[in-house]
Amino acid sequence: MNEKFDVIIPVAVQHVEILMENIVYVKRNLQPQDIYIICSSEVKDNIADVNVKWIDEKDNIPLFNIKTEYHKPYFETMNKLLGIEKQIQGSFVTEHMMVDKYIMIELIQKIEENNEIPGEKFYEKILYSIDNIEDLLKSGFSEFETYGTYLISQYPQNLKFRELKTLRDGKRALGEYRNEKVLEWVSHSYDTISFEKWQPIAKKSYFA
Repeated sequence: MNEKFDVIIPVAVQHVEILMENIVYVKRNLQPQDIYIICSSEVKDNIADVNVKWIDEKDNIPLFNIKTEYHKPYFETMNKLLGIEKQIQGSFVTEHMMVDKYIMIELIQKIEENNEIPGEKFYEKILYSIDNIEDLLKSGFSEFETYGTYLISQYPQNLKFRELKTLRDGKRALGEYRNEKVLEWVSHSYDTISFEKWQPIAKKSYFA
């Protein structure tokens, strides 16, 4: 039985030519129910009507997932850099994040303008802001917490929250020999699972 499905294609203006060619073959070979093009208005204005659905890439507000992690050095460093305290009860450290390039550039400039901290570049000032050698060698700064906290303190209208079920220690949870059956089973409990390089690999899954 053929299932109905949609095709979603994000595209930049410099890739319009290949997009037009791609749409022809998507329709011919995949026969989707609908084709959605995520792009800027500039892309839409520069191509002919090809019977697709358009989504303006600037219409939607990014969704931020929130977790419960709390690591005090992250906020001590952030306060020294930007003079901002923790803003929400939860944590922005969620293994994925949508970043507005212009707001990130602004944040970096704010850090570099802080003359109370040695260094010129933002990364130098970050390092000088971490006092404890143990935190410096391990985890004294979080780009997730810093960007998320700056965003909600300065541009609260630019984000919304959602709650995903996430599992960070995927290697320990699923073991070394995870397979399609295991992944299918665990997908009913989690939206995302991370397999990070630093994690120890369990010989046997604790789900086994």
